[in-house]
Amino acid sequence: LHNEINYSVEHFVCKYGLKEDVQVSTDDALGSFKRLWFALQRRQLRLYVLIDEYDRFANQLITDTPDMYEAVVSERSQSSLAILRGIFQAIKAVTGLPGYRVFTTGISPVPLADASG
Repeated sequence: LHNEINYSVEHFVCKYGLKEDVQVSTDDALGSFKRLWFALQRRQLRLYVLIDEYDRFANQLITDTPDMYEAVVSERSQSSLAILRGIFQAIKAVTGLPGYRVFTTGISPVPLADASG
């Protein structure tokens, strides 16, 4: 998941000429995402995040492996899957700020509430 986030950030900064403004950290994908956000703010650019079927993964965990679901959404979890919680918290933290919009689709509000704190 870290690699996917970093790949997306790297692709974005290359495509939009922000390579000099954003350092992608191989061991901190959330940091990479936040540095991208701050670079966009400095340049007064907008970012729109579209998350389709955000709850597919969570719904599958709830039905197939409830214990793993608890590990993912737990604040105390050391699970590598707990990165999902951090991702949703980072996105939630900047939602509504100028130049930043998030649109999510899913079928159940429960997993997003659990994952975003």
